[in-house]
Amino acid sequence: MPVEIAALAPHPPIIIPEIGGPDLEKVQETIRSMEELGQAFAAGNLDTIITISPHGPVFSEVISSLDVDPLRGSFANFGRPEIEMQVGLDGQLSMEIEQSLARENIPFRRLDKEECRRYRISPELDHGVLVPLYFLQEQGLEVDLIPINIGLLPYEQLFEAGQILQKVMAASSRRIGVIASGDLSHRLLPTAPAGYSPRGQEFDEQVMKIIEEGQLERLKDLDKDLINKAGECALRPLLILAGILSEQDFSSAVLSYEGPFGVGYGVALFAPGSVSPPDLARQAVQNYLEKGEIMEPPPQLSEFLEKKAGAFVSIKDRKGNLRGCIGTLEPTQKNLAGEIIRNAVQSAF
Repeated sequence: MPVEIAALAPHPPIIIPEIGGPDLEKVQETIRSMEELGQAFAAGNLDTIITISPHGPVFSEVISSLDVDPLRGSFANFGRPEIEMQVGLDGQLSMEIEQSLARENIPFRRLDKEECRRYRISPELDHGVLVPLYFLQEQGLEVDLIPINIGLLPYEQLFEAGQILQKVMAASSRRIGVIASGDLSHRLLPTAPAGYSPRGQEFDEQVMKIIEEGQLERLKDLDKDLINKAGECALRPLLILAGILSEQDFSSAVLSYEGPFGVGYGVALFAPGSVSPPDLARQAVQNYLEKGEIMEPPPQLSEFLEKKAGAFVSIKDRKGNLRGCIGTLEPTQKNLAGEIIRNAVQSAF
């Protein structure tokens, strides 16, 4: 089965009620959105959740995952050791992921207790997993987990790893949800933990716009200087998620964004079932090639594609050379989906 539901979730422990105290008032939008995220996942009748965290054991050349059952963790590092969580490991699916990535030469390692001792790393879940998990368990969701840790691999390779993960999930009978855990820029204010950069807000705005428009592949093309200046931890988890979602239609919804402490907290949901703009353009070209006619927009569209707006469609060959580009500055069709379809056909033919 394809992914049932996916999300971008921030992971500041301060949004946990027992930890946040008086600061909770400053992050009410994020808390509300995380509660909504938990409800959406609980409604999905899931068997397994895959989390992608930047705060577990991170290796320079290997994506990893804890191979410990049961998986445990607590907020002891944040002064609340009594807030503990335990969840089962989906060991079979984890093994299938490892084998599939190995066949495609994507380095991946499952870390059992012996491996953790060898590398002197904790076998417990990190807060990048625990914070989203808290809001899922608050909704009564009890499922198996696969906690994946990012590797410092090239962005393209992380995206490719996500595509391979998608194939493993599609071949599984499990109902699977995915959470990319990450905070956006850590440099939004002079008082921010990583210092201030005027490019922090620019990074957050670009990422949230890409998410809102459902064009996650564009994350690979973000300016490298912008990424470095932003001081973020969400991009690599999002790139893996982008690969996971690249082969299926989905709608995206930004639930909230705020940065009261100088760190950007974005919450977004991705639900299968609505075609993305790039896929719509591809379908339009394929339909015209096969039938010689311009297709009608599909009946189920995201809120973004229902809007009226101009649009440009560019077509490049495998080497990145521009082969066609046609667009409109003002809307000429009943919605953006129709605009994309017509311009894709004209760009191609």
